[in-house]
Amino acid sequence: MTDATQSFQRRKEFLSLNAQDEQAIRDLHEGLSGEAHGFVDGFYRHLLSFDEMRALIPDDAALQRLKGLHVRYFRSLTAGIYDEAYGKGRQHVGLAHAQVGLAPGWYLGGYSHYLVELLPRLARLPGLRHADPTAVTQALIKVVFLDIGLTIDSYIAQRDGLIADLREREQLTRDLLDAQQRLEKLALYDTLTGLPNRAHGMAQAQRLLDAARQRGQRAAVLFVDLDRFKEINDTRGHAVGDQVLVAVARQCQRVLGSRGTLARLGGDEFMFTWVLTDGEAPLTLARRICGMLCRPMAVGDLRFEVGASTGVAVSPQHGDAVDELLQHADIAMYRAKAQGGGHSQLYDDGMGRQLQRRIALGARLEKALAEERLQLHYQPKLALASGALCGVEALARWHDAEWGWVSPAEFIPVAEERGLIAALGDWSLAAAARQWRAWRDAGVVQPPVIAVNVSAAQMMSEAFAEHALAIVQAHGVGPTAIELEITESALMHDPAKARRVASRLVEMGFTLSIDDFGTGYSSLARLQSFPVSRLKIDMSFVRGMLTDPGSLAIVTAVIGLAHALQLRTVAEGVETQSQKDKLHALQCDEAQGYLFAQAVPAADIERNWLAR
Repeated sequence: MTDATQSFQRRKEFLSLNAQDEQAIRDLHEGLSGEAHGFVDGFYRHLLSFDEMRALIPDDAALQRLKGLHVRYFRSLTAGIYDEAYGKGRQHVGLAHAQVGLAPGWYLGGYSHYLVELLPRLARLPGLRHADPTAVTQALIKVVFLDIGLTIDSYIAQRDGLIADLREREQLTRDLLDAQQRLEKLALYDTLTGLPNRAHGMAQAQRLLDAARQRGQRAAVLFVDLDRFKEINDTRGHAVGDQVLVAVARQCQRVLGSRGTLARLGGDEFMFTWVLTDGEAPLTLARRICGMLCRPMAVGDLRFEVGASTGVAVSPQHGDAVDELLQHADIAMYRAKAQGGGHSQLYDDGMGRQLQRRIALGARLEKALAEERLQLHYQPKLALASGALCGVEALARWHDAEWGWVSPAEFIPVAEERGLIAALGDWSLAAAARQWRAWRDAGVVQPPVIAVNVSAAQMMSEAFAEHALAIVQAHGVGPTAIELEITESALMHDPAKARRVASRLVEMGFTLSIDDFGTGYSSLARLQSFPVSRLKIDMSFVRGMLTDPGSLAIVTAVIGLAHALQLRTVAEGVETQSQKDKLHALQCDEAQGYLFAQAVPAADIERNWLAR
């Protein structure tokens, strides 16, 4: 008896698999053999119902090969002859599944399926009528556990073979070097564009700056931020957005060439660093980048106008360290973006002071909001035909104890940047409702409707309508006392959501108007679908209409459009009698501006405009 035969026999003895067990299974062999194909088909249907298993079987040919092996194995399983040859055959089947990639845990699950499916079939076999069902079941379980042990041997053998292969010195060295290179690339380079990542790019840039300083040369750091990348992601999806970033990176590399370094800082932000040649203007390259990125860019079958804003800082004028220069270039980029995008800006020290003021202003504004130290002033709106007061617009005003009056043109953008604009809007709505109630309680015959500005952030909240109603009702005021002014651009951000919110507000009783109309480029179809009552003509058109034919054409068109849609028109920024007369001749309905009154405290409105 060979050692292998003796080992196999000892394994059977340990499982108590004896001759009586083998005979019990042989008595059922003929009946069970007829079940082979159906049983194997069911087994693989079970396996293939899991994604993990489908991924391991590449095609139908592989599936049929595995089924064939399994049919032969199933018949040997029930033949009742369990010797060394049986063990080798069983290990061959196990090795085939191991090579396919079937993990041991999933294989053991397959054995569980075997027993669950096979045991009920035994009860239906004619041969079992004259046998002890318990003895047959025990025998079958012993055989299955014998097979489990053989399967584990197969997996161990495969693992040992793989380990032996990996120990080949030359292959192992190549694998380690390849892994090291991949890890280094992951650590130093952006996986999407292949450019140096932020950390590696900053290190490269610092080396270039140091070398330029030693040679007495100037160097520049350029911060690039794409203008319309978020729109691409929102409308086309992140996969297309990634393709755009790859295309932008390639174009930037072509523009820079071998002059310096280019890195992706993250998102849609890129950094250029290069040595300036004698007499080279720092903004020359920045403007080339802007010009290149404002041209239509092809990505597959799609074309995009991406656009970019850029800021530049120069060493040693604005600093020597790359992080300082990048911060200054970032500040300059934001100044360029504030000009409407597509611009380049060179850093100067004044920008740094302005940034510090904005940071301090944001902190002061947040505290002032929390302590309700802002106030509302009210600007009258008059009917042009009669001169009668037809409403007031509530405008936020802020007097800081140290800085004095802070212009809304300064603190409103800061509120938007710091995420305070919704809180400012809620405060304005509450203060307006409180004032309307105070006028009524003071005996004002008919308090005017108060118009309150609504931010895009508020209009993008599905719960805003209910929230706004709760605010005004908390002060005992109905929604008909409040008009909500929404900028045209706010409606364009997500028109479908804005339309739902607007409709809900009107259902609750609020009146809506579109502020700064003519500046947002909304379509007539979109305008017609919003439940608004008034269009407010932007003051830039009103101021220019007597000297600029284009402005006059826009004002005339807006009034005609509004009347066609049965909407009222309000002209903003009326400052002269000539403007008023022209608007009246054009049949504009209402007007506001310094010709009538500036925004004043509530007491002035009550004293000069309201009747008790």
